[in-house]
Amino acid sequence: MDGKYEISQFCVPGLGKMSLHADITAAKDTIAKIRTLEKSFGFHVALAHDAQWLKDGSDEILMALLDEHMRKAARERIPYDEIP
Repeated sequence: MDGKYEISQFCVPGLGKMSLHADITAAKDTIAKIRTLEKSFGFHVALAHDAQWLKDGSDEILMALLDEHMRKAARERIPYDEIP
């Protein structure tokens, strides 16, 4: 998301280059829009696949949005992979 890397593509025999994105151009455009929201408007973006902030409690903004049940789970159970 920070622009350091290109979108991953891989080679499938008989099909050529593929990606998990159906439309790489659209994906790049969406990523650019997300960067604009962060840099120009102060948005805080958390992607669904990135749960490390929850496991280690490192994102104070997002942790503040959790209800008490989820905060407790984040502290006591999630770091030990007791909650997927």
